[in-house]
Amino acid sequence: MSRFSAIAGHSLLILLPLLFSSRNAQAQFGFLEHTLSDTCAQAASVNAGDLDNDGDIDILVGGIGTGNTAWFENLGSKQFAEHELSATFDPRDVKVADLDGDLDMDAVAASYWSNGISWWENEGGGVMTEHLVSDTTNGAHTLDVFDADDDGDADIVCAAWDKGVVVYENDGSENFTCHTLGALVEGLSCVHGVDLDQDGDFDAISAHYNGNKVSWWENCETEHVISSSVNGAHWVDAADFDLDGDLDIICAAYNISTVFLYENDGSEHFTEREIASLGGTSWVQAVDMDNDGDSDFLLTGETADQVKWFENDGAGSFTGHLIGDDIDRAFGGWAVDLDEDGDMDALAVAIDGYKLYWYENDYEQPQIVDFSLTPICAIPGEETIVIEAEVRNLEEHNISVSVTITNEDSSQTEEITLYDDGLHSDGDADDQFWGNSFTAPEEQCFHSVDIHVEDLDTEIINSDLLSGTFTTAGPLTLDSLLVISGDVTDLQPGSMIGFDIEVLNEGAVGAVTDVEAVVTVISENSYFRGGVMVKTFALADVAAGETVTRGRSMYAVVDPAFDPADELAFRLDFYSHGSLFWTEEKSIPVQPLSVEGEPGSGIPCSWSLAEPYPNPFNASAMITFEVAQTSRTELTLHDLLGREVVTLVRGELSAGKHLINFKPEQLSSGVYFLRMKAGNGVTFSRKLVYLK
Repeated sequence: MSRFSAIAGHSLLILLPLLFSSRNAQAQFGFLEHTLSDTCAQAASVNAGDLDNDGDIDILVGGIGTGNTAWFENLGSKQFAEHELSATFDPRDVKVADLDGDLDMDAVAASYWSNGISWWENEGGGVMTEHLVSDTTNGAHTLDVFDADDDGDADIVCAAWDKGVVVYENDGSENFTCHTLGALVEGLSCVHGVDLDQDGDFDAISAHYNGNKVSWWENCETEHVISSSVNGAHWVDAADFDLDGDLDIICAAYNISTVFLYENDGSEHFTEREIASLGGTSWVQAVDMDNDGDSDFLLTGETADQVKWFENDGAGSFTGHLIGDDIDRAFGGWAVDLDEDGDMDALAVAIDGYKLYWYENDYEQPQIVDFSLTPICAIPGEETIVIEAEVRNLEEHNISVSVTITNEDSSQTEEITLYDDGLHSDGDADDQFWGNSFTAPEEQCFHSVDIHVEDLDTEIINSDLLSGTFTTAGPLTLDSLLVISGDVTDLQPGSMIGFDIEVLNEGAVGAVTDVEAVVTVISENSYFRGGVMVKTFALADVAAGETVTRGRSMYAVVDPAFDPADELAFRLDFYSHGSLFWTEEKSIPVQPLSVEGEPGSGIPCSWSLAEPYPNPFNASAMITFEVAQTSRTELTLHDLLGREVVTLVRGELSAGKHLINFKPEQLSSGVYFLRMKAGNGVTFSRKLVYLK
């Protein structure tokens, strides 16, 4: 028998065992679902606090229509006893608060159907006495308890669907005087107390469902409209989401299943951002779910039948994590450390499901720490692929680890179980290193591999883990370098070569799909034109036996400081579906410079000035010229009037081919002439067109 009784109504002295669910709660750190009750008729709201002064957290639940008001006593050891406060008062919203200032927690509720507000005074010893505050609050929808008039006691502020924001001022002896903020409005759905302007007194924030409006009420007196275009604004809360020192507002818009964030600039001017969506967003709470120091939020979706939390990355983005699903009309929730283990749990209620859920936050659910596949490019039907995974199982639960292999078009899947028996991975049993091997599939294509760990003790399957890829298509190889310009047999320091790559799929049947190639210059004192070291481009799909090219040239520059003892070297990385599968290196010899321009020496026997490239040009042009022997050389740029506008070279140059990457500064668009005056007295000229 429980030692508690109830003045209002009878006490349902039922010890409720925890009903474990096998449904997967795919949150980041694992939530274990407990069904605390399946008799909470039309449960629409839930709140929590220590209602019996025994030092642990109890639960308060309200049900609309045919529902009732009840609280669930925390008996410890994850056991709860249900106590009915009223069988006739059917709250739309409930709160646990010290309304009478006697340092114990009371229960407060607002009933839409009864047009009433009641509170249950905690008399101690488990006795809860009901006091009616009002039975004329038409459409009492939600409420909050805070010092609205700044007189030192707790007032009740209600969002009345048929009235607006209604304040019940406490005279200090729990006698309440009613007044309405602003004009009478229909469809006000939510109100909360918060010091939004941080001036030391309470303001209120509200959501007006019918008016599509979010507002804040300065000192609970003056309304400031934040937005009047929130379709079905249903619930609001406030926190410093962007970590800038002021309070922002979050709103769940029911009609469009969207969550909006209103970022405060510090002067109560707000910028709206859409940050999340969930079917039938009915309720939202700002809370630090992951204990990382910033505000996340908990969200229920009535039509999605889900409860989720959205993780704040601290940089303005929020990532949703599923906590529970199949909650028949998930309408209300609450975040609280119910088991007082230092992390936030979640409560949720189901209007049509009549259920009260507790989602226990367990940081120590089994997790995959590392995961590998070898090789990642395998011969189809022949080569063996080894899977290895490191599993962190701090609770030492009984677990099962497996992978799902899915082919490229998702038409075939295969499940493979991993083992920690020392026979399938690193040779040591029971060391948390799991493994197995399998023969590469016959089908030549890209394959994805997803790993799962099931906690056999709690029946939770965690699939939100690592994944890998392998391919049985290909391999892709560099078939050849297609030289477009330049002489690959006479590549020298100070020169440039233009080339394309020809890629071959050596596979017999399967295409390599979604291909991207990355070409990197890896030799010193060399680079692609423009000074970049890497070129990336898509090759789309490469059929078996097919060769494809980029279809345009890449220009590699050999710097004059290049050491001829080295080679111009490239690394080619081929990706499929974003995963790197094949790597290959290619190099081109660089010829040393001779000291004289004689036949066969590699040095030109005459002076010359090549056509600049490109021409016309915009950012830069490559200018190549040849010097037959060490001599004074001038290379200048002239306008149409013959005036010298840029000096490129004026001085002694060694024999050989020279290259200049000309980048004009403060030069107007137009036609110019390059002039080269060589040591033999001959002058060369080339027209050059500059287009800004």
